[in-house]
Formats: sequence, structure tokens, C-alpha cells
Amino acid sequence: VIVFCFAMQALRFVPSIFFPGDDAPMFTIDLALPVGSRIERTEEVVGRIEEHLAARVVPPGESGDGILNWGTWIGSGAPRSWVILDRSRRPEWRQPGDSARAGA
Repeated sequence: VIVFCFAMQALRFVPSIFFPGDDAPMFTIDLALPVGSRIERTEEVVGRIEEHLAARVVPPGESGDGILNWGTWIGSGAPRSWVILDRSRRPEWRQPGDSARAGA
């Protein structure tokens, strides 16, 4: 009982953060069309959004405000979470406009 009480008191000194804070300049678009919409309609709507994003891409080797890359998931979900601990190592991204389609 004494050890248990000591352990409970010691928990005050353990940080309660499980994931580090993230200040990455990212955003998410979660698109939901009406129930019963055809997947082709979803691809059409997403294609229009991708055209909008492509017009704002920062060319490789240049700096400035704009979009560096994006990912699209149609018919399946995106990864629930990812953590990049070393910002100097960037994952290999698809070229703008490439999409990860379910079943493709």
C-alpha cells in the first residue's frame, strides 16, 4: 500500500503529453458528398479542388508562400496520424496532382 501511494504521488512529475506540439503549416479538407453520390462525382469534385491547389504550388527549389504538396484519398481514409520528429528529413511525397485512389 505504501509503494502504491508513493507511485501515485510520483505521477505528478511525469509529463502528460503523449505527442509533441505541432506547428507545421498544414490543413485538411474533409469532403463529404450526399449519401448515394457516385464515386465518379466525388473524383470530379476533388479534381476541381486539386486544380485550385495546383495553381498555388511553389515550384521546387523556390521559396515563398504557397502549397508544397498534397495528398488525396478517395474511397478510403487517410492515415489516422503521423508524426515527423526530425523536420530535416522530409518524406517522399507524390508529385502535385498524383492521387492515391482506393483500389488503384
